[in-house]
Amino acid sequence: HTCKDDLQNSELCKDEFEANCENAYGAFVHVALHDSFMQALITCGPMVLVSILIQGIFSFELYMSIPPLHRITSIKDGAWCMVPMDLMCCSVLVFCILMFNNVPNLVRAYKISLFSREYIVEGEDDGTIHTIVVSTWLRLWIFAIAVLTEAITWTGILVSGCSWIVTSMSVHDMIRSTVCIMFVQNVDEVVYESCCPKSVKGPVHSTKYHTFSYFRTWGVTEDNVKLIGHIYVSYCHLPLFLLGAVLCIYGINTWDSVRGHCDRQYIGFGLTSMM
Repeated sequence: HTCKDDLQNSELCKDEFEANCENAYGAFVHVALHDSFMQALITCGPMVLVSILIQGIFSFELYMSIPPLHRITSIKDGAWCMVPMDLMCCSVLVFCILMFNNVPNLVRAYKISLFSREYIVEGEDDGTIHTIVVSTWLRLWIFAIAVLTEAITWTGILVSGCSWIVTSMSVHDMIRSTVCIMFVQNVDEVVYESCCPKSVKGPVHSTKYHTFSYFRTWGVTEDNVKLIGHIYVSYCHLPLFLLGAVLCIYGINTWDSVRGHCDRQYIGFGLTSMM
């Protein structure tokens, strides 16, 4: 199905065009689809490589430096046991919300790299729909280099970041780590802004790709899609993350290795609980 063939629903098709991510990975996808794979390697490959190395090394070394929880709870006079549980929950909640903000970008990059066959350019008066002619094998290579690698580094930062937060032995360490780890996740955007040529930035910003909606594929109407999105964002998104953070911290405090070293756990607001 293409928008060029769907003349009756041309207005609906216009709503299905989305801009690619403005980061190192998105620039690679754009150049590979429009110019050539080799040109993408030459122009955007160094940006992608630097982003992967920084994010990968940081998440790996951070995770490897985290000692087992039973060692943390048994040193420094039980300092970990006195870190407020409410602050720990809030730190995990904020970190996960910020991290999962990148998931829509990953999903959009996945759709564009593997399935998008049409695009429009903002600023063109006639609104011409252009066609993308790229082989399936080349799309798989683009997906592997610019989407799969980002998903892997994102997962590594998420796991190592959450592990570091829940093993912090002071309030200051927890707050600093939450802020610093998020900066590493945005390295690809910083590299893009600093190193990407203007000849690439302009087209990346103005080009929108024809994507598909899973809900529409399943036969859900446009009004119902908007209703589902409104209900989830308004009433489900934050409560789900909050519930996950509370269950995570509560689950850690029920481990035998933790209960054996903490006589009491500081809950917050001057309250403590017996372990």
